[in-house]
Amino acid sequence: MSSTETFPASTPATGNAAADPAPDMVITMPRQHASSPVPATPTETNVISMPAAANGVPTSVFGFAVVVTMLSLANAGVLASGTIFVPIAMVLGFLTIGIGGLYELRNNDLFGGTFGVVYGAFLLTTGITLRFFSPAADAEASVVNAFGDEVGAFFLLFALISFVFAFASRLVNLTALIAFALLGGVLLFAGLANIVGGDSAANLTKIAGYLGLLDGVAAFWLATGILLNTMHGRDLIPLGAPKA
Repeated sequence: MSSTETFPASTPATGNAAADPAPDMVITMPRQHASSPVPATPTETNVISMPAAANGVPTSVFGFAVVVTMLSLANAGVLASGTIFVPIAMVLGFLTIGIGGLYELRNNDLFGGTFGVVYGAFLLTTGITLRFFSPAADAEASVVNAFGDEVGAFFLLFALISFVFAFASRLVNLTALIAFALLGGVLLFAGLANIVGGDSAANLTKIAGYLGLLDGVAAFWLATGILLNTMHGRDLIPLGAPKA
């Protein structure tokens, strides 16, 4: 003979039954004898519905646009130094790009989610490297050159990643393709500048700065377009149709 037992559908979050609200649904489990080979099976289940997440791409791209523009103003010689780039990259860049990427992963957006998480981590790593691991001013030339080679190789790897994103952007829109292609150029010339050193490094850094300023414009245009087009439900800002 069998009977039934009734269990709450969920455990109270605080562990205090008096403080937590009563569950909305219960699960009825048939009581089985200890010798019964058939496991108990729930007769009802709860379905947890999560609200849709907002579009995280504008958050990521606006943050990226500010970071790349500030860095490029220094590289192009418009600003006297790029000292402020490190805190901007470590805080503004990492948080906005990374959080936006997490939202896009929640939205099942592979492209936007991967971009946000990967480049958010890139900026945090770059900021920490430049702030805490740069050679001292009186360090030997061999130490300085080795550090430059390592940073240059790191930038070149992300230049390759940026070109991969540019290729994938054909399925997103033309503005995204331009932004990632320019970013690949920025990281390519910045990486070479760190590796080559000497007088040539200054010229390569300026080229990276000019490309970065163009990239900043493309990124601002992209973020503005996605934000306004999404809010208004129509194309106020043209971004270029994706490849069919």
